[in-house]
Amino acid sequence: RCARHSTRYEVVTSAGLEHNWTVELRSSHVVRVIRSDGWAWTFRVNPIFHSIIADSWSQPPEDDDAEAITVAELSLYGHR
Repeated sequence: RCARHSTRYEVVTSAGLEHNWTVELRSSHVVRVIRSDGWAWTFRVNPIFHSIIADSWSQPPEDDDAEAITVAELSLYGHR
């Protein structure tokens, strides 16, 4: 039986963001960011470059999407 581990922490608006966020590092290749109003985004992590893979949009991301990507990218810096 395999246990699923994740790391979870908070990112607050005093960091220059419009919303408060909860970040879950679900595995070495998955980051989930949850905004304070309940909206959530899940991203894959490029294991070679240790960066977020955000290839799911056919159009440029909206402001909310861009902030979610930023929070996800920031979450990787403390876990290299």
